[in-house]
Amino acid sequence: MKLIDFPQKAVVGLQIDKKLEKDDILALEKVVGEKLEVFKKLGVYIEMEDFKGITMEALVEDIRAFLPKFNRFSKKAVVGPETTLTNIGEKIAKLIPNIEFKHFLPADKENAKAWVEDV
Repeated sequence: MKLIDFPQKAVVGLQIDKKLEKDDILALEKVVGEKLEVFKKLGVYIEMEDFKGITMEALVEDIRAFLPKFNRFSKKAVVGPETTLTNIGEKIAKLIPNIEFKHFLPADKENAKAWVEDV
């Protein structure tokens, strides 16, 4: 996982190109905490071109770190090829109140960034 900088914006960005580990979630938690000190709500921008999954340890850390902050996220833009995973994500997102979820194809990265920045 690599963090994508959105300077002076209420957005946390990441590029996922491997299996997520607990250390990835801890790094993300630090960035989210720093952004939440400045902004009331955040957007999340994720580039998923070669997502390999998440370890159980990382999933538990993700839930522990971000579930209490869930109401502070307003948008989630996922950039990547259309897959079963993105289709499932869009359906699950409809069950989560107050968070807009939108999938973008890789050619639309700039549109995705503009959309998620409008928190």
